[in-house]
Order: sequence, then C-alpha cells, then structure tokens
Amino acid sequence: MASGQVINLDKSMLSVSRNVLDNSFNELKQLLGVKAVESFDKYLGLPTIIGKSKSQIFNFVKDRVWKKLKGWKEKFLSRAGIEVLIKYVAQAIQFYVMSCFVLPDKLCAEIDAMIANFFWGGDATRRGLHWVKWSTMCRHKNDGGLGFRDFKSFNLSLPNGGWNIPLLELVFAPNTVKHILEVPLPMFQGEDCLFWPYTMNGKYSCKSGYKLLQVLTHEDAPSSSRAVTLPPPLWKFFWRTDALPRCKELAWRVIKGVLPVRHSLRVRGVDSDDVCPFYSSEPETSDHVLVRFPAVQPLWFASPLAVRVDQFSSMLELVIAFLSMAEEEHITVFQTWVYALWEARNSQVFDSIHVRMERLLQRVAGLCAAPRPGPAPVVRDQRRLASSRSRPRQGTSKVNLDASYREGEGATYDMVVQNHLGEVLAAAASHPTPAMSALLAEAQGLRWAMVMARELGFMTVCLETDCLQVFNAWNGSSGGSSYLDHIVADCHRLVSQFHSVSISFVRRSGNAVADYLARHASSFLGVVWLEEVPNEVLPLVDSDVLTSMPSST
Repeated sequence: MASGQVINLDKSMLSVSRNVLDNSFNELKQLLGVKAVESFDKYLGLPTIIGKSKSQIFNFVKDRVWKKLKGWKEKFLSRAGIEVLIKYVAQAIQFYVMSCFVLPDKLCAEIDAMIANFFWGGDATRRGLHWVKWSTMCRHKNDGGLGFRDFKSFNLSLPNGGWNIPLLELVFAPNTVKHILEVPLPMFQGEDCLFWPYTMNGKYSCKSGYKLLQVLTHEDAPSSSRAVTLPPPLWKFFWRTDALPRCKELAWRVIKGVLPVRHSLRVRGVDSDDVCPFYSSEPETSDHVLVRFPAVQPLWFASPLAVRVDQFSSMLELVIAFLSMAEEEHITVFQTWVYALWEARNSQVFDSIHVRMERLLQRVAGLCAAPRPGPAPVVRDQRRLASSRSRPRQGTSKVNLDASYREGEGATYDMVVQNHLGEVLAAAASHPTPAMSALLAEAQGLRWAMVMARELGFMTVCLETDCLQVFNAWNGSSGGSSYLDHIVADCHRLVSQFHSVSISFVRRSGNAVADYLARHASSFLGVVWLEEVPNEVLPLVDSDVLTSMPSST
C-alpha cells in the first residue's frame, strides 16, 4: 500500500450482503485469504451494523451500567457518595457510545430508571421509595435539583450531535458555519458563560484588547508595502533569532519592500534615476540588489550559507524558503549576511569602495560575535524540559500523543501505547475534526487520547505530550473560562474513569513515534493498530526502546 501499512490477514474477516451469490462469495474469500463470518459484531466496543432493533443492539450499554451499579455496596455509602459515583462513573461510562450514536429514547429512559432506583436504595428485586421525581433531580443544583444527567438530553447534546449542521447551513453563511463548528464543545454538561477568546484564561486584558484593535484596524487599512508577506508563525521565528536588532530591522525592510533602492525612491516621488548604477539594463530594486544582480549571486554561494539564489525569483521567496527550512542559527547568519550585503552596496554607491569577499566574511563574523543589548537570556530548567525517554513502571501503560493542525483543514490526533518493556500495545489515529488553533488541537488531542485509552482498556496510564502549554494548563489552577480551560476540565473529569492517570511533558525528540504519525496523518486517518504500528514507524519504536531508561521502582 502507498502508506506502507500491511494488512494482518489473521485479524481480518469478510462479511457480505445476502444478495451476493455463493460463487462470488467463495471466489472473493479465496482471493483475499481471510476468514468469513456472517456479520461483524463489534469494533472497538461499538456495533458495526445497526439493524431494525436499535434497543437490542445497544442493550449492552444498559448492561454495562447495571454491572457497575451492582458492584457497589450502597449501604456502606452516604447519599452524597452515591451521588458522586453515579455522576462520575455510572453516567460517564457510556459517553463513547453516545458520542457516536443516538441511543433509542426507550433505552435512555430504562437507564435513567435503573440509576434512579439505585439512588433511592432499590436493586434488581425491589423498587426503592422515590422521594423526588427524576426530572427534578436532573435539574441544576442552583435550580433545586442534584445535577444528574437526563440521558436523552445528554445524548443529543454531545459534540458529535450538538450542532444541527443542516440548520446552521440554512441560517448562516458557509464561512460562519465553519467557525461555529470549530468551537470545541465540552464533553460534560455545564453552564454557558461569557469569556474573552483572545487570552489564555478567558479574561479581558488591555494588552489583548489593543492587539485585537490593531488586527481589525490593519485588516481594513490599505497597505503601502508589497501585498505578499510572511505568515504569523514565520514572523515569530524571524524575530526570535540572535541577530543584532539592526540586522533584523534591515531584513524586515527587505521583506516589506521598503528598502531605499533607486526604484523605490522613484516610485515615492524622489527625482532620481531608477536604473542600477552597476548594471544599467535593469532598474535597481531590492530583488535586483540582493538576488538578481550577477555580481551578488557568487557571493551568496561562497557565503557560510552556500545558497544558489538564482533559483529564487525574489528576495521574499528566498526568505520564506529559508525560514521554513533552516535552523535558528542559520537564520541569524542569513539576516546578518543581508545587512552586510546592503552595507557593501552603500560603500560602492556612495564611497566608491569595493568590498571584497574576505572583508564581507569578516564583517559578518564580527556582527555575529558582537555583544547583544537587553537583559541576559533566560536559562530554562533543563531537568524539567529534558528529552524524556523513560519507560513506565510495570503495570502502567505509557501513552504518547500528538496533534496535527492546519488552518482551514482542522486537526487530527494520534496516540501510541507502550508497556514497561517498550513494546507497542496499541496505536490510533483520528479522522479530521474542526479546530480553532494548534494549541486547542493539542488539548483536544489529549482529551481524545484519554477517551481512546479508556475504551481500549488501558486503565493505568502515563500520558506524555510535547505541548508545554497543555502540560502547564493541566497542572494549573487558573479556574478560567476559556476554550482551553473547558477542554482541560473535561480531561480532569475523565481521570475518575481510570485507575490511575499521570501526565508528563516530553520534548518532541522524545515523542518521535507520535510526532511521525501526526506529520503523516493523511495516510492513517481513522486507523487503530493493536500490538503493531505501520512498518515505517518501526525504526522509531526500536530507537525509543534502545535509548529509553527503565523506570526506577
């Protein structure tokens, strides 16, 4: 297969419609070499075929709840203890099924009745005395209830069924519908609230308000510089380099198309000739001076960067390519080299001094070694941010997770589960889902991985994420009301459904397998592997096993 995946014939089965002829069925079975079954029962705990009787198909949900209730000894629990068990265990174990299917109303009513009977002291043989009707108990505590879930309403309000997409498309414009679907809905019921979406904690700040006004103002204002510029992530990378401020400022002017070359001065009304003083066949533009001028192209190739600038049509194209592929120290040299070239041009134009290659290299080296202004750099706690390759303790499953986000396309999540020996127990990749940002995609990926781990039966887990912001949000106690806070709150509530959960931050180099699956998400959409991974990931798994240290006991 193009993705490198191999079909496990021992775990594969064939099922066909009754309309398929026996001869065709036998030929297909022989061709594929897999077992034939009359019908598939379940996959990942979910029914694969929904017949006419949905109540019968989904009756296993009711059995799960009853098995959980039957195992508790309510006579040893206070009423408040029973309330907690019902809310955070009995009413949560069927979330995964309800997030994929709308259960029959009759089944929801039977589960409600079963839980209500347990709360009032009843069991399978006798009915307890119900002092308050269930609909009242399902009201919020502020409204006189106990905050239990009404299963029918909860099922209809889950994220997969929360948005009425046909109605949204009828009422709103397509672009508005897209943004609505990106809103990360919570898994658990809660009160709606207002929050400021432009800060991490959902609270308004003067700084965030100013930034928003700047964005709105610049969106409406015409730009006098070139229309094409860098995307925000590249700008962030551009400004964080260690180059001198003057070098970065000049490189910024080059990108914005405001370098005072002859053509730009002529366009702005300065009475001057716009022809290149050294190459009279072309006007002197920024691209001409720094990229297309025949004498400058060998200088780029002989520089520490060794760049063939003749392959680029403009300086902006060269900058974008460099920022997208090069390391930070190379970007520092790049910005400094552009500054040195501009200095050499000015020396030639205004002082008639020709700067030789040796002098250029010395100038770049001097600028790179010059003292930097401002405060001393912050030294990070390397122990906390170390590339962790530790294995979990025996009996604990390590779950490495990652997310891939592309603006306008949404996000995909993936996870890899390993035991204390480094052996792969399971791996999974999600289908694309709407997401508002890369950060929220990482948080939603954590929530998705917890749900998947629980459904696959891993109840004692150590989760590892390479997103430091999500890790800090998990450990924080901001009590905010932002989208991130609500997703992390869901994750904390999911903890009660495990035997034990911990979360650690790991650098990307220590999260290689999950990172690979995230970067190649389009090849693995909606796939679950049990005790195996794609062939191309095996070297990463082997490397992880060889370089990881067993956990100390």
